Amino acid sequence: MDEILKNYVLPDTFFPVKRLEKYIHLGSLHHFRKGDVLSFPGVEIERAIYVISGEVSVSLLSDDGRQKYIYTAHANGVLNRLFFRDRHPGLLVAEEDTQVCFFSKDQLAQIFENDRELIFDMMRNSESKVYYFMNQTKEMVFYSPTVRVLRLLRELCLSEGNLSDNVCIIRRSLSQKNISEITGVHPVTVCKVFGLLKKEMVAEKTRTEITVMDFDKLQNMIEEYR
Repeated sequence: MDEILKNYVLPDTFFPVKRLEKYIHLGSLHHFRKGDVLSFPGVEIERAIYVISGEVSVSLLSDDGRQKYIYTAHANGVLNRLFFRDRHPGLLVAEEDTQVCFFSKDQLAQIFENDRELIFDMMRNSESKVYYFMNQTKEMVFYSPTVRVLRLLRELCLSEGNLSDNVCIIRRSLSQKNISEITGVHPVTVCKVFGLLKKEMVAEKTRTEITVMDFDKLQNMIEEYR
């Protein structure tokens, strides 16, 4: 239960299914170069896709061609395309040179017969995604755009940052575009929030890290702009 209820702050791999790597000899191995499309929306593949190495992004496409980033799967991530068939809306793209393994329903059934614990790992992976996107929906319903950005910084401090003496360093390469996609906040608003944080000497961002100089003041700003 702890693995599921942990605070997944970024849409990245979620619960990694390491046990499945032992069974890739039973599936179908595929290599994709950076920029290759693994699956288009509406295309039937009826496979679970297991990432061995590399990075696969999942996005949604609108009818008029607009694209919305959803999450990324790195090594040991699972992208389930077993069901929904022609109605699946996801666009899957290799963001770097990537190796994956495709598993059919029958192949997974064979694996599960010999490794029942893997069933629960697959469920943990799915449940962690449900947890994350339910939390994202809550953020968008209950909090203003500014507060959503501030809350993301706070959660990153608590989950990944090195917090000491009210100062926190988050060593993550997160662009303002990334933060916009994750929080659902317009890029202009994200830029304004970081401008305010720098002016108030609360936080500043570089290409490779975010430094929160005053964690207590960050928390106070969340209450102030709520």
